[in-house]
Amino acid sequence: MKLMSWPCGVACLLSLATTQVAAQDFYNGKIVRFNVTSAAGTSYDTFARTTVRHLERHIPGKPRVIVQNMPGAGGLVGTNHLYNIAERDGTALTMINRNAILQPIVGNKQARFKSADFYWLGTPATYRDEPYVFVLHASKPYKTAAELRKAPTPLSIGNSGSVMVRLLNEALGFNVKIVEGYEKTALDLAFERGEVDGIGVGYTNLNARFQPLLDKKAITVLVQFGSEERSPALPDIPTARELAISPTARALLEFIEAPLSIAYPIALPPGVPADRAAIMRKAFQTAWEDPGYKADIEKQRLSYSPKFGERVQAEVESLSSATKEVIDRYLELAPSGGD
Repeated sequence: MKLMSWPCGVACLLSLATTQVAAQDFYNGKIVRFNVTSAAGTSYDTFARTTVRHLERHIPGKPRVIVQNMPGAGGLVGTNHLYNIAERDGTALTMINRNAILQPIVGNKQARFKSADFYWLGTPATYRDEPYVFVLHASKPYKTAAELRKAPTPLSIGNSGSVMVRLLNEALGFNVKIVEGYEKTALDLAFERGEVDGIGVGYTNLNARFQPLLDKKAITVLVQFGSEERSPALPDIPTARELAISPTARALLEFIEAPLSIAYPIALPPGVPADRAAIMRKAFQTAWEDPGYKADIEKQRLSYSPKFGERVQAEVESLSSATKEVIDRYLELAPSGGD
């Protein structure tokens, strides 16, 4: 039996090797179109163009990669194009608006795609290094989540539409009263003046807009949102998922935080030959691992926190298993479809 199976084994190996060579030869002389579902000058556009500067040399055959902007409808125009119109030969890919990923799952009929059907190549950055944080005036006596849960009277928390802030009560059990309707600049001023006890804010913006208060140690950071991992900048601050008061609360947090966890996701359309898709996934990973790319990102003072294809694929696919309870509550909290 071994002698009979030997020719078959050789034939299979030769066939696999031939397929791999053909896939690598495919990109010789090709143009790869890399669409971005937002306008030029946005953070999506910046990450895409920085990636491309290092990507071409990591694709076998060194094809030319051209970045094009295809904004519209919160990213749905470009995402619908990738799913329904774009070439499925491995020469068309897209950086998708993070909130667009949730839209078909929550029933948006303008989203004519299934997020889990895309072949995900990864994201150049996440919000691990730039989390969304909930902060209080340090004059308040609450320094931990446990203390705020036991507050005898609710604290006044200003909000300009953040879904994360709306979860402070039901998901984290904080004793707070949410005051809606602030414009972002007005909310900053209200916090500085002490008109509200706390706010939610991006960590980068916190450092940029409230440095005098930070220098005086007048701000307490209680929780960070956006990732299952603590930011290296805030190793002692718990994540929202750590503080979730129930499995249902954690599931809701995971669903709402998903766009931040996969902040700048890049995908190929369904149906791309598996060998070419694997080549592209590997090319993106090696480009992001390239020291030259990291130096380029850090020179621009951008976050270096890539997440590779298989992990992003798993996270997107997990969103499809969200319960009706989670989806319904998401729609109540974010009727416009995002934070």
